[in-house]
Amino acid sequence: MAVNVFREVRAMGVLLFCTAMPLVAGAAQLDGESGRRIEVRFLVEGGQINVQQPQKAEPKSIDEGGIYSGDALLDAMNAMPPADGAGGKFLDSTLLLSVSSEDGALSSRQKAAFCHELDLYSKPSAPEQMLASCDGAIFSYAVTENGISFSRDGEEIGTFGLESGFYLINGALSRIPVVRQ
Repeated sequence: MAVNVFREVRAMGVLLFCTAMPLVAGAAQLDGESGRRIEVRFLVEGGQINVQQPQKAEPKSIDEGGIYSGDALLDAMNAMPPADGAGGKFLDSTLLLSVSSEDGALSSRQKAAFCHELDLYSKPSAPEQMLASCDGAIFSYAVTENGISFSRDGEEIGTFGLESGFYLINGALSRIPVVRQ
């Protein structure tokens, strides 16, 4: 009985080892290659922050022509007085699609849309994946066999092509082309 359990545990260990080896090899491949650690973000350019509050208040202005990451925008919103259950949105802003690498080897910013009302958020099930709502249209991105695909309401609007290999995209190890199981 003990021998059978040992064989099953050993077989599972071999299976896990074989399954994890491509990921370990991919992580090792990241070292020494430029442009393999990638950040994909939605950015906001210009506009105003509108925080819905019970009292009448002017929206907090964002520097004209400034480009802000999600973290900088969250910091600006957190500095404002809390509203009673209300959220904050950006008014009259431009939504930008951004792909950049940690070492600066890759850098791309493209205007996606002008938005009268813009909201950046993520789902609890995938906090590393930022989404944008622009005048009711949902912008998202996904890793595909060709690179990083951007979509509006599920329809592809552009792709940032990547060469074959392993990448660390927003902290998640990905392989291009994507291998479907």
